[in-house]
Amino acid sequence: LAAEPTALVRLDLVTVGLRALAQDAPMAIAAGLEVEFRNEEGPIPVIGSAQAIGIALSNLIRNAVQHGAKGGRIIVDVQRPARIAVIDEGEGIACAVVGAGAITSIARAQNSGTGLGLTIVAQVAALHKAKVSIEETPGGGTTVALIFPPAGEGAEGEVVSAESTSAESL
Repeated sequence: LAAEPTALVRLDLVTVGLRALAQDAPMAIAAGLEVEFRNEEGPIPVIGSAQAIGIALSNLIRNAVQHGAKGGRIIVDVQRPARIAVIDEGEGIACAVVGAGAITSIARAQNSGTGLGLTIVAQVAALHKAKVSIEETPGGGTTVALIFPPAGEGAEGEVVSAESTSAESL
């Protein structure tokens, strides 16, 4: 991102998720995967950086493309109060973990890649005071969710400084 502190503003998690999926859908389709977006609840406000969240989602979608089963699906699912998940139908993982340790243990266990994408996801989560959840998808695959603190009702238009969290490492 940048060495300067990231400004966090009120944004719609649904819009950020749609943009990330639209950006990476051609890659997924070229790899023989179907893409799907789920949101039955309308806009979901959070306080955050659309750019940072988009980068995290793109990393998760690319991991799903890399590890997804050909002919399978990649789903971006946004739910209240403030949860966005990337779901694939690949080999899956043999654990369910929540928090920063989830990313570290999964990144080290991967046979391919550097794990840098998952580290970025963990840093974006920390910047937003979000939790990361990694679970095996029922029927096979992996579900990685970012669970954000919901935006307060009085936060309309509010700009929040992220100086307390180091953005330099993103």
